[in-house]
Amino acid sequence: MAPDPYAPSCGWWAYGKVDLHRFFGLCPAESHRQRLGHQALACVPQPQAWLQGGAPVTPVRATAPGLTMTAIGAVDLQGAGGNWATVGRRSRGGRRVHRQREKRKGKSVGLRIGTLNVGTMTGKGRELADMMERRKVDILCVQETRWKGSKARSIGAGFKLFYYGVDSKRNGVGVVLKVEFVRNVLEVKRVSDRVMSLKLEIEGVMLNVVSGYAPQVGCELEEKERFWSELDEVMESIPTGERVVIGADFNGHVGEGNRGDEEVMGKFGVKERNLEGQVVVDFAKRMDMAVINTYFQKREEHRVTYKSGGRSTQVDYILCRRGNLKEISDCKVVVGESVARQHRMVVCRMTLRVCKKKRSKIEIEKKTKWWKLKKEECCEEFRQKLRQALGGQVVLLDDWETTAEVIRETGRKVLGVSSGRRKEDKETWWWNEEVQDSIQRKRLAKKKWDMDRTEENRQEYKELQHRVKREVSKAKQKAYDELYTRLDTREGEKDLYRLARQRDRDGKDVQQVRVIKDRDGRVLTSEESVQRRWKEYFEELMNEENEREKRVEGVKSVEQKVDKIRKDEVRKALKRMKSGKAVGPDDIPVEVWKCLGEAAVEFLTSLFNRVLESERMPEEWRRSVLVPIFKNKGDVQSCSNYRGIWERVVEARLRKVVEICEQHYGFMPRKSTTDAIFALRILMEKYRDGQRELHCVFVDLEKAYDRVPREELWYCMRKSGVAEKYVRVVQDMYERSRTVVKCAVGQTEEFKVEVGLHQGSALSPFLFAIVMDQLSEEVRQESPWTMMFADDIVICSESREQVEENLERWRFALERRGMKVSRSKTEYMCVKEREGSGTVRLQGEEVKKVQEFKYLGSTVQSNGECGKEVKKRVQAGKSRKKKKKKKKKTKKKKKKKKKKKKKKKKMKLVGASVEDAEDRGEDSRDSICGSPVQLTSEMGEFSSENYPRSMSCSWTITSDSKKVIALWFQDFSLEESDTCGTEAVTLQDEIGIIGKYCGRSKPKPIMSLGSSLKVHFDTNGRYTDKGFKAMYRAVDPNTVTDIVGAGGFLQGDHGELMTPGFPEKNYENGVMYQWKITVPHGENIRLNFTAFDLAPDSCSDFVDVFDGHSDGVSAPILGHFCGNKVPNPVLSSGNEMVVRFKSDSINNAKGFRAVYTVAFTTTTTTRPATSTKPPSTSKPTETRKRIKSRARAPSHGQISDGA
Repeated sequence: MAPDPYAPSCGWWAYGKVDLHRFFGLCPAESHRQRLGHQALACVPQPQAWLQGGAPVTPVRATAPGLTMTAIGAVDLQGAGGNWATVGRRSRGGRRVHRQREKRKGKSVGLRIGTLNVGTMTGKGRELADMMERRKVDILCVQETRWKGSKARSIGAGFKLFYYGVDSKRNGVGVVLKVEFVRNVLEVKRVSDRVMSLKLEIEGVMLNVVSGYAPQVGCELEEKERFWSELDEVMESIPTGERVVIGADFNGHVGEGNRGDEEVMGKFGVKERNLEGQVVVDFAKRMDMAVINTYFQKREEHRVTYKSGGRSTQVDYILCRRGNLKEISDCKVVVGESVARQHRMVVCRMTLRVCKKKRSKIEIEKKTKWWKLKKEECCEEFRQKLRQALGGQVVLLDDWETTAEVIRETGRKVLGVSSGRRKEDKETWWWNEEVQDSIQRKRLAKKKWDMDRTEENRQEYKELQHRVKREVSKAKQKAYDELYTRLDTREGEKDLYRLARQRDRDGKDVQQVRVIKDRDGRVLTSEESVQRRWKEYFEELMNEENEREKRVEGVKSVEQKVDKIRKDEVRKALKRMKSGKAVGPDDIPVEVWKCLGEAAVEFLTSLFNRVLESERMPEEWRRSVLVPIFKNKGDVQSCSNYRGIWERVVEARLRKVVEICEQHYGFMPRKSTTDAIFALRILMEKYRDGQRELHCVFVDLEKAYDRVPREELWYCMRKSGVAEKYVRVVQDMYERSRTVVKCAVGQTEEFKVEVGLHQGSALSPFLFAIVMDQLSEEVRQESPWTMMFADDIVICSESREQVEENLERWRFALERRGMKVSRSKTEYMCVKEREGSGTVRLQGEEVKKVQEFKYLGSTVQSNGECGKEVKKRVQAGKSRKKKKKKKKKTKKKKKKKKKKKKKKKKMKLVGASVEDAEDRGEDSRDSICGSPVQLTSEMGEFSSENYPRSMSCSWTITSDSKKVIALWFQDFSLEESDTCGTEAVTLQDEIGIIGKYCGRSKPKPIMSLGSSLKVHFDTNGRYTDKGFKAMYRAVDPNTVTDIVGAGGFLQGDHGELMTPGFPEKNYENGVMYQWKITVPHGENIRLNFTAFDLAPDSCSDFVDVFDGHSDGVSAPILGHFCGNKVPNPVLSSGNEMVVRFKSDSINNAKGFRAVYTVAFTTTTTTRPATSTKPPSTSKPTETRKRIKSRARAPSHGQISDGA
């Protein structure tokens, strides 16, 4: 290595990326730090002190700022978390003698684990994945997902979300994993919509990740206690030797400082501790956990996890076991992200020390693209190349092993091989550059607003938020329109099934079983132990034979000459073989033989005749691959395709010789499940119509295919008249058969299969039918009293005693020959049951009695009806109909875009539909938009379906003078707008405008203070949304609080009013509450605010106080209040006052509390004591305009009219 001209002249130096401030007690000069960050070159007098893990020493000096740093080695400094560094000594001759520390035994796995309250996952999945990828987060706990359901879902960029929720409007938790950790998931526990956990196995280390969302401050005590008890149960279920990381929004402040709590938290919290924070600390003590956030000294900006309005605090935490705290090297809050509106992501760096394990490298299986043979040009090219490989011959070689190798090699060269990796996530095709740029601009705007909270920055951020939502929606719609169009074609059918399989696979929690338990319940993690356990399990399962009586009598074998296999038999067998199936160990699918045509037929015919003559099958055909699937069943479908064609040829010949009884419907020509279902239903309906009982027992056999004794199989074949030649051929198929288990950690060793029929074999269903036909010869009755479909048996009789006797006869006939009737799955049903009919018993055990049973996929009921089956099919039809409608809508939209808008469509009139005249007092009336609609009934509804463009519609609702109007929206979808200037619904009462509403968020219920309410609807020149549907009702004034949630009518000489939940709970967004205060005549009202805390942003949340209220008379405003400054007292001029509170849909705060008292009139009162009306003003309209203009100012105090 060349000498470094910038190396210091002292004896020892450190070279690389080293945090000098942390490890050596030195912070470089400001200019140096700006140029190099924490990278520096420093001299140390005694490097052995820190090289060998001793105490840090102070460097002599740092190098010049102009030094260019380059890491040239790797030394893991104590606590450095894998930072790069090289330590050496400079001798006089300029040479370096490197002294590197001795490597630690074992290795480490670094993880970045975080937590974030996302507010909602709707529309944020891909953005969240992009943030995790950019911030290099491996595991993220998310809260308040607001997604209903319990499943797993891919969100793009190689991340998968495991979530759980019961309500789409609140709560919900989840955990997001990077793709390389998805296969490490062992278990998912969904406790509630506030607590869930995942167990992962990482290099032999068990890591439990818990996501939690604690109830807010204003929630019920019972709900809080339920959350902490659920979290305690999760912690208690985790073994003490396993790692635990909890990422949660605890909605509490643990506070700054840790006096008395040093064992569970550090001293770098935020602000003061509250009651909820003390609960968090108590939990940590109880479970021996540590609050990671508080152990690392950061700027307050990197400790604050929640920021809204003018408030900033710490409510999101990451916890781990105290014993594993040393594995945490850093923890901080990530700022500058816009995924969540109010919360910030907390991320910690965790290093797991794991033991070295020799992990066999599982090679990605690269498959030949045999599917290309469907194309005629590819098939022709394959035939030509194969002919060249065979030396120009058209006929295949007689040596099948050589021929197979030539076919495989030619296929790889001509058709190519797959990469073995899965294709891109189909769910995020819409994530294009335009959408990414918009989200990047939104993120920068959020960062700008966080740094400088001005109204201009806030408006810019809000505009970009709405724009991103629209662009994401358009991009998704465009991508899915293209997808649906492609899937609607014949070529897209394959993509449809692939997409369905991908969605099904992504929705599963555990995709690969990499860790299993042994017989004693211990978890096995090493690959060797897992493979041994799989082999042990299936070897025992597939070689276990039930007890049976050995046959004493023999059966005469049929010795006869068999004909050679003809070409037409092979052609029929090839024709019956389905394309697109998985290849076997020979890696040659049936598509190859179909492509090769007559040459393949001649080759296979010659090969099969040699097997038939020698009665000896090639050894490779005896090998199969078993793939474990759900419920620990095995699926042996990967057998040699040679053997599959050979079995079909033998099966066709056996069917010509053996005649199966008519009671068997399974795998029989011209019979199917529908025949058996129809026969059973007709029988049940006849007995129901005749008012007679019918008793049915549905018999289930335990592991029917796997438990067929081989000796019984040979006996039944001979007794059925099968020629001995074929018996010996089938025996040869089963002799020395062996299989391997293909699991997530590789393939097991081979083992023999000596009991049962071959799973996945084309011949096995017919062999099983032969066995069942012979074993049931003496006990079965004619159809439909006895019906068999493979191992599904139904026995019917007119009496309970008779069916019980028949069941016992069947049990004896089957179990004496090695088959076993399942006691737990065999079920009994009685049609048209009378009282006291009793139950059926099997060897003293009561058979389960049911009212309905799913027979061959169709639900049959004990009352003989088929209502549930019809309902199921109707539901399935509806889902198909919805898909077709969606496709039709997509096509119509495209046609509308292409056509020019020459003709204006006739729109339906906006009408007011009311209920029957008996309920409402008058008939329903419609009116053309432009003229007002009068609604005078007690209750009703009105809507804007297919609303016209550029027109105004209005409704006036009036009721009895002693009642008020309650109005709520069932549906609401208008054009999005920040100011509601183009398209909006305006509500107005006697005081003035109550509110103006637009967008797609449904407004909260509204209550008028008088007996009338006006609704005005303005439309623009385009209609892209559904409109709205509103309901109204005239109600008693005392029910206001119950319907709206707050507000109402207050009477008496004193009282109190406040926002709901004050001060423990913040008020809701998008609400409007009104209070009407009335005191005795001749007295005035004095309103004092005792507490006042509204969202300070541009007075979007405010309180208006009006002087009096009477129907048909406008009331002047006494004050407009916002911000967090307590307003001055307000005095009315009469005995009535109205207080109105409104909040926007963005921010919220604690709210306000006020008390009112009577202020007796004096001689200076400008209003007569006997008057109940507000004082007249010369220009009330101008006064309101003046007040409105003042309200726009960014003031946080009182705005009054000055009258």
